[in-house]
Amino acid sequence: MRQLKTLVLSHNRIVSLQPLAQIADYSKIHTIDLVDNYVGDLSQIKALQGFRNLKDLSFKVVGQDQKGSNPVCDFSNYGLQV
Repeated sequence: MRQLKTLVLSHNRIVSLQPLAQIADYSKIHTIDLVDNYVGDLSQIKALQGFRNLKDLSFKVVGQDQKGSNPVCDFSNYGLQV
């Protein structure tokens, strides 16, 4: 797990990001792809705070607001929270 740099979790029906918090402190992950899941609560984003090397986080396909997005993307302050 310590060598993993990119974590692709797209298209997995994920609702909660809490399990990711368990690996955050000792991971070197810099990219997490969560496109096309069911994350719908902005508080779930707090579970990712421990990823100190995180540079790229995807909840939707860039340029396509509806295709592959998570419900959390529908909140007006979604970008600020992330």
